[in-house]
Amino acid sequence: MDAATQRALAGIPAATPESPAGAAVRAYLAEQSRAFLTQSAAAARLRAACRRTSSALSACRALVDPAWADDLGDEVDRTADALAGERDTDAVRDRLLSPLDRWISEGRYPDGGAARTRTLLTRMLDRDRSAAHSSATAALVGPQFHALADKMATLAREVPLTPIADRSCAEVLPAVVTAAYENLLRRAAALPDPLSVEDQSADDQWFAVYQAAETALYAAELCRPAEVSVPGRDAADLVHGLTRVTEALRDQQDAVLAAACVHRAADTPRIAATTGYVLGRLHEEQRLAVLRSRCAAPLGELTAPVPAQSSAASFPSPTASPAPASTSSPASTPASPATSTSAPASTTTATSTQPSASLLPPPSEPQPTSAPTSAGTTPEGATRT
Repeated sequence: MDAATQRALAGIPAATPESPAGAAVRAYLAEQSRAFLTQSAAAARLRAACRRTSSALSACRALVDPAWADDLGDEVDRTADALAGERDTDAVRDRLLSPLDRWISEGRYPDGGAARTRTLLTRMLDRDRSAAHSSATAALVGPQFHALADKMATLAREVPLTPIADRSCAEVLPAVVTAAYENLLRRAAALPDPLSVEDQSADDQWFAVYQAAETALYAAELCRPAEVSVPGRDAADLVHGLTRVTEALRDQQDAVLAAACVHRAADTPRIAATTGYVLGRLHEEQRLAVLRSRCAAPLGELTAPVPAQSSAASFPSPTASPAPASTSSPASTPASPATSTSAPASTTTATSTQPSASLLPPPSEPQPTSAPTSAGTTPEGATRT
């Protein structure tokens, strides 16, 4: 079911550039509400609806009541976390068992090391999958999920909007999507060289970029029906580009999880030397897959917004933490109006198309409610997709 159909079934029309910005928020939340309520049998799609809802509430924090957005955001994040284990385990299984099956068919390890390794990993992944499924099932039948489903059923119509949401999409939404996009650009620019740095710190940085790309993508999806985008970029082209970036970063994150699973398997007591050797080769292959995915990620295609229309000074970008105190460096902190050195004429031009900083507080980037790790894994503290 496409987005237009979901909005129509919810009785909410698509937003236009002249529509109030609140109409775009309601329309996007209506899509996610419909997806949430009709995809209960598909954990992956249900989780995607939760992630989109959380990102939309974060990106549009200035347009909705902050306390309400925080409460609902926490609830959908908890549900997304509970559902993530099954998806992660399935992704790791495909990555690890496929090469082992190939090695076995090729007779690459005639001493039986590949077969024993496959048996070891299969048992481990089966336990992880069972635990993740039990956790997800418990979450979906519990009272908290039913209470969340009741909220999602009336989400689009009951969302408490702020006065800023009465302004037009063309006036307000460029700042919303550009703030999320510029946050992605900053995080991507700070990434270490994938060929020179490969440790847990680098994995954490790449995961943070993946989260930022996901948030920017969902903000662009929200703004696309109103034909609003980052200055200098077509709305549909922006969504397409961010989709490619997000998929590439998700692929490298799956490889990180797979390598962590192999590392955990290697800690199994009393494994045969040949099994340990095959595990080492499998771990090496997954870390090479991480490097390939990172080098192939189309981050270079992310172009900066048109400088004259950039929202950096008028709408602070999402922060890594919802805490109000800024932890960014002075170079990345938006200049306040009192210290701005721009000419009055240019200031007037910027504020005529961009909401002012005093009216639009910075949105907070959605954070996982639990340690982002796959079910049952993490000697290396691997992060979860």
